[in-house]
Amino acid sequence: MTSLRLVLLFCCAVPALAAAQSADLDPLARPGGRFDSGPITFPSRGFSFQASPATFRADPIAARVPDAEEPLRFRVRADYLFEPGADGLRPQADGVLKDMLRQSKALTPRFALLIESFVDATTTGPDSDRIAQARGDALRQWFIRDGGLAPQAVKVNAVGSRAPLRPEVKTDGSIDRIAVQRNRRIEIGVLPIR
Repeated sequence: MTSLRLVLLFCCAVPALAAAQSADLDPLARPGGRFDSGPITFPSRGFSFQASPATFRADPIAARVPDAEEPLRFRVRADYLFEPGADGLRPQADGVLKDMLRQSKALTPRFALLIESFVDATTTGPDSDRIAQARGDALRQWFIRDGGLAPQAVKVNAVGSRAPLRPEVKTDGSIDRIAVQRNRRIEIGVLPIR
């Protein structure tokens, strides 16, 4: 009976997650958004069964940072923008960066960007700083080339692994994979120019 429940849970969750990903959701406008699957009915030969409704919380790809020093600050998961250990932008990064640019222009017509690049603590020493700087530079080039910003309006601060959001080691000594993923991030501050 337990294995049947696991199969049903998997069968219900996969279509619901696929629907949530294919829906027109703006991850920047809806950080921590929800998707409700509703009840799902599975007919079969001679009987049918129904799965309970499920709610899925989206871990946003990009979100506004509350209580930031700047009027607008974005936090983006680095694994969405870059391959692990690499500094070249993934193709899907284009849409998120364009949306950030659109929201920045809606705030003020003239602005500068401060790009802060973070890595997790599993990347340490010179590699940490090198990859953080290279990723920041790749984003800076995108905002200049594709975003049309002046080179002097885009600055990079390679923070590396020195400012984690959460500790990456649990109290039992094991690695907290969720913390590792969240610490691997890019933060972009939008600074209005008067």
